[in-house]
Amino acid sequence: MTEFGRACEASACTLRLTPGDLVIIDNRVTVHGRTAFHPRYDGADRWLQRTYVTTDLRRSRDHRPQDGHILAR
Repeated sequence: MTEFGRACEASACTLRLTPGDLVIIDNRVTVHGRTAFHPRYDGADRWLQRTYVTTDLRRSRDHRPQDGHILAR
């Protein structure tokens, strides 16, 4: 794990996002994280949203009622 940590640190890059930016990460080939964060609770704190995209609907069949193509509305 130490060697893995060193490899991650050696190849890490920081990306600063601005309001309205979108980052798409393929978790199959990318290790990612976030910097330390201390909230101010003033309405200007960062807000992260997550979405899930799949190219193989068969793998998510158990999560879709009536085998539909819509997971949530």
